[in-house]
Amino acid sequence: MEFSIKDFLDKSFVIVKDAYEFRRFCKRMSEAGFSTMPCKYIGLYPPGLVQCESKSRPSVFCALSHYVLINMAKTMDWPCVTIFESDAYPMNGCAAKLEKLFSQNGIPDKADLITFGNINFIRQYDNGTMDNCLYDVSHGYGRIRGNIWGAHAVVVFRKGYDLWLANYLKHDREFHADWFNDLVPNAYSTDRSYFIQVKDRLQYASWIRDKQYLSDFPSYGNLI
Repeated sequence: MEFSIKDFLDKSFVIVKDAYEFRRFCKRMSEAGFSTMPCKYIGLYPPGLVQCESKSRPSVFCALSHYVLINMAKTMDWPCVTIFESDAYPMNGCAAKLEKLFSQNGIPDKADLITFGNINFIRQYDNGTMDNCLYDVSHGYGRIRGNIWGAHAVVVFRKGYDLWLANYLKHDREFHADWFNDLVPNAYSTDRSYFIQVKDRLQYASWIRDKQYLSDFPSYGNLI
């Protein structure tokens, strides 16, 4: 299916807690070659709305923000919605590399959603062997095997809205926006991370299996 950088960013939002986080995110995107910025979305943090331990609330309310944005996309009948989290950290020359991916390969026809970053790997292939995070890998994308973590840069498509929303509401316990296979049946990832998660330093460093490829990303000091 045809797709472009314009499609990627046309209906896009970044979940932030304040204007400072938004400016920081936009600076990173600009340095990675993006000329269009996502809209600022101040994430939901409604105390008392979700019954969960305080340490779990940030991830629960982050997922709730994803829910609100996808529900809005459904209401507006958008073809897709792109959701970033404030710590999404684009690779060197990310805009040009995504433009090349889209122009050469488009996106998988079957995809209900595609995540463009995760916390398990930076490059799917290492020494010619396929990692077990994805299967049916072709033309820059693969089906997600199990759940890989990281909803910091994800596109959800119109045909996946209803299932995503319904499956989120089915759960009465803590639920995360990156439990992709629990949300939609056709969950895809790019075969490399175009975004990783960085605040002041790399988050979830122990999860990434191939940290030798952190050179794909700009370094503002020591990421690790």
